[in-house]
Amino acid sequence: MRKKLLVTLFLLILPTFFFSLKLNAKQETIRVWVGAISQEKDEMVRIGQQFKQETGIAVEVIQKLEIFTVPDALVNNAELDSRPDIVYMQAPDIGGLVRSGFLEPLELTEATKERYVDVAVDAFTLDGKTYGIGYSNSTSGLLYNKDLVSEAELPETWDEFFLLAENLTIKDECGTIRQRGAYFNATDMWFNYPLIRHYG
Repeated sequence: MRKKLLVTLFLLILPTFFFSLKLNAKQETIRVWVGAISQEKDEMVRIGQQFKQETGIAVEVIQKLEIFTVPDALVNNAELDSRPDIVYMQAPDIGGLVRSGFLEPLELTEATKERYVDVAVDAFTLDGKTYGIGYSNSTSGLLYNKDLVSEAELPETWDEFFLLAENLTIKDECGTIRQRGAYFNATDMWFNYPLIRHYG
């Protein structure tokens, strides 16, 4: 039988949360998966050391390479003793993990929730249950050249976007692109992920 994980998402851990975790944890060490940014790992190690001083429970911080691979890694490690107790991941990824039984909801007091902007809690809430707290908020957007596209021409759907981009792309007689109708940095997943996730 698949073991459910106690997971909090996108959370640089709060002592108040760790305290509630202490009451539920049967292990002597809490395992935390963090993202690829070394400064975040360093800060989590510092917080973990402080938590150990206050509670006697050790915190093992493990750095994962890509935030986009965390859901699969979580599923693949769910039955292992090395599975995490706390995971750093994106809010859009919780749905499938919740439905599959890999995440446990958090019991947060109103006082804890009030320490965050609403979106930090709402983004990790599904069917009235909260599975994490966001520690950062970001969004994606597109910039456009007003000399090439008027406000009235702005696309409202992805199909309209791609058609406009195709029409604005200019190639010379050799097929070399001289003007791009749209430009994405294909090597940077952070900027392409929203497009791939929503458009397929």
